[in-house]
Amino acid sequence: MIARNRLHRRLGIGVAAAVLVFAAPAVGPASAAWEAEATAAAPALTAASLAAPVIGCATGGTALAPTATLSWNTVARATGYRVTLTYPPTGATRVLVDRQTATSLRIDTGLLESVLGGLLTTLLGSTPSVVTVQALTDGAWVSVPSNGAPIAVTGLLQIGLLGGVKCQP
Repeated sequence: MIARNRLHRRLGIGVAAAVLVFAAPAVGPASAAWEAEATAAAPALTAASLAAPVIGCATGGTALAPTATLSWNTVARATGYRVTLTYPPTGATRVLVDRQTATSLRIDTGLLESVLGGLLTTLLGSTPSVVTVQALTDGAWVSVPSNGAPIAVTGLLQIGLLGGVKCQP
């Protein structure tokens, strides 16, 4: 009889637990009668980048041997500048100067001949080329290229005689 009473007690407890689990109303998340808000102080975040230089061009030299002088603004945190020449019809690109610290560069036929290795008249011809400048840091940061400054070979240089380089509008 004692075993039967234990069995009835266990069955009764099991049925009561099942009723509580399945018949009890669903309970929402816990809540309180009060709210709190907090703001965490954090420093402003910025992405490190270098601004692109803004380039200008002025024609100088003489009437028979003009030169193009490029100048650009100083870019904060830049430790040097890369000056690049692009010939638009072919997309050919050459670095004229890499890691220059000054913010101006005089371009004459001597500089172009030394960089382009004798291809000056072939590459430049009568179509203007475009010069751009990028700001550099000692690390790996490089700015986007500046606005382009078009330059062109002038005079008889196109056939190997007198001439120079001048800025184009």
